[in-house]
Parts: sequence; structure tokens; C-alpha cells
Amino acid sequence: MREMLRDKSRDEMVENLNSSGVKAEMADRGKSEEGIRSGSILLRLFGYQSLGLIDILDGGLITWINVVRKKRRDRHSGPKYRAVLGIPDESIPMNHKQLRIKTVREKSFPVFGQVTDVYWEGKDDLQPLVKIFSDDVEIDNVVTDLGNMSVYTHPNKFQGWTLELDRMFVPTESRWAAFQKIANYLLSSPR
Repeated sequence: MREMLRDKSRDEMVENLNSSGVKAEMADRGKSEEGIRSGSILLRLFGYQSLGLIDILDGGLITWINVVRKKRRDRHSGPKYRAVLGIPDESIPMNHKQLRIKTVREKSFPVFGQVTDVYWEGKDDLQPLVKIFSDDVEIDNVVTDLGNMSVYTHPNKFQGWTLELDRMFVPTESRWAAFQKIANYLLSSPR
């Protein structure tokens, strides 16, 4: 009975990744990475919960995905999901000031309009990365297609970067290539 009621969004993401050529499998529950962008007390109060990690086995720059569910306050609406992609980077010290870059999508009409332009914004010390991301057409196309994205570091929690999408996505070769490109820019950026 419990299996029938379990949220299977993580299972579906694994199937979609494998069918698009990315080797993936569900990780055992209880890993510390499950708490990244879902595990703080404040986020739990607002209904965020990790459904578990997905291990990426193809040896690329992205090594795991955390599938996070957010319960909506409206009882008639279903939950929202987001995906947090983990990019380990040993050059980032564990104790550092958090870094954050996010997308801004300009629309032809607020809220309902079509996306007309995409750019990234971040603090002054991240301007070289912001410029690279904003100038890359392939990355702009993925952001236009999938929605808002954010890049974070996590002091004292995770030695690396996370790429967060504000919704679940169906992986395709071009989308996965753009994610790998973002990861490559992050790992090769001077800090």
C-alpha cells in the first residue's frame, strides 16, 4: 500500500534520463546531499522535501540530481517540483562565502508574455561567469525553454556548485549538453 502512495517523480526522472542516453540510477536514501536546497528547517516549514538523489553514472561533470517537492498551500493544487544538479568542485574551500548567480527572463508582457530575452546576474566577483552565461546562445535557449535557473555554492555543506531549475525537466541530449556546458564553465572559472 505504501508503495502505491509513494511519489514516483524521482523514478520517472531516472527513466527519462536513461532513455535520453544519460546513465542514472536512484541512490539510497539518507545521503547528506538530500539536504542541499531542501533540508533547512525554514524550507521544511514552507513544505520543501527531498524525494531523494539520483546518481549520474556516465562520468560527466554533474554527479547527482536531488528531486525536491514543494507542497502547495492551496489544497486543490498538486505539488511543484524542482531539480537540483550537483557539480563537485574540490577547488572551492568548505568554509567560504556563498556564491550565487541567477537568471532573469524578460517577457513581452509581464507574467503571461513570451520570453524575449534571458540574462544572468550575480555579484561583482562573478561578473566573468555572468557574462559567459549571458552570451552563450545554447544556454539562453535552455533557460528560455525550461524556466528560471540558479547556481549556488554551499558553505560547510557541499564542496562544489549546484544548478537549480525551478521545475522538473524532461532530459534531452541538447538540454543535458547545455547543463554540462554550464558545469564546465563553473569548474574552469577563475575565483
